[in-house]
Amino acid sequence: KYIPIVNESTSIKETDANRSHGLRIYSKNRTIFVESYLETEATVEIYTTTGVLINSLRILPGEQRQVSVTSGIYIVNRKKLSVK
Repeated sequence: KYIPIVNESTSIKETDANRSHGLRIYSKNRTIFVESYLETEATVEIYTTTGVLINSLRILPGEQRQVSVTSGIYIVNRKKLSVK
């Protein structure tokens, strides 16, 4: 389960072939994973559903970051993400 985020305002791609155009964001075992397929640095913000900022990550091209969280629903770069 992942939601790739791309630089185009209307494009959300779901295939691995398009990962080079954005970020791959997914969850597993109460951890949020962010993988960058961008050519430049990006900022990823993780919020609770009540609007509390949990983490703001600066991610470099080719980098993978992990954030441990409790189970629940989070907003990651304006998209809902379920964490179990």
